[in-house]
Amino acid sequence: MPPRDNKKFGRFAVCRSLLYDPLWLAERFTRGQALVDLIGLANHGPKDVEVRGNLVHTERGQVAVGERTLAERWKWGRGRVRRFLVYLTVNGTLVPQTGNVKTVLTLCNYNAYQFGSTADSTADGTADSTADGTASLENLENKKKTTPTAPAPTCEDVSPGQGSLGYPSLDTYHDYGVSIGLLWTKDHAENDYLRVRAFGWTDGHGKPIADWRAWLSWRKKYIQQDLAQVRAGEEVDWNRVGKI
Repeated sequence: MPPRDNKKFGRFAVCRSLLYDPLWLAERFTRGQALVDLIGLANHGPKDVEVRGNLVHTERGQVAVGERTLAERWKWGRGRVRRFLVYLTVNGTLVPQTGNVKTVLTLCNYNAYQFGSTADSTADGTADSTADGTASLENLENKKKTTPTAPAPTCEDVSPGQGSLGYPSLDTYHDYGVSIGLLWTKDHAENDYLRVRAFGWTDGHGKPIADWRAWLSWRKKYIQQDLAQVRAGEEVDWNRVGKI
């Protein structure tokens, strides 16, 4: 999801304590609220998080969190959480990295949502405030010019589906589909590829895909049905879970 022109629409500072306020957590989240929640939960700097006795390293703009935790927090079912994360992955908002301990979510445009300074982590925040306690946009913009911003990983920096099991690149995925008779374009292949990658290269039961070529061959008939809908001018829900 490309960020809007922040210079045109402006920004406003939100204390992270709001994310733990009973009013914020009282009701079932909307999708917009869930996105804001993810941005707020993401780290503003490198951090090691302990998960089940293991240290998980995260960088600026990343959050280590599981579907179950988000489901409880947002008052959603885990299926809805998964579909939402797929949606955010397909439209370029985040990239999930699924590991043995915890999933790490990288917010692709994290810096674009910030004022551009690492000083948002200061204890008192007085440098960014006016006498009445409100944020001064002029002060924040001036600080942006003088304070270097900690780098945040981009979506190109992370590789969620290429590891010990040898998951393919998009080009390899597309070319193999063509070789088994899938009449898809690169764009169609990318939609399916991103959807599968968002699930961490697991099947519909959450098990790792041991042989992605055999798995893609098995799914061929379902993908052909999707492509037939595309050629007929019908809308295809590339984010649904059912055919993963």
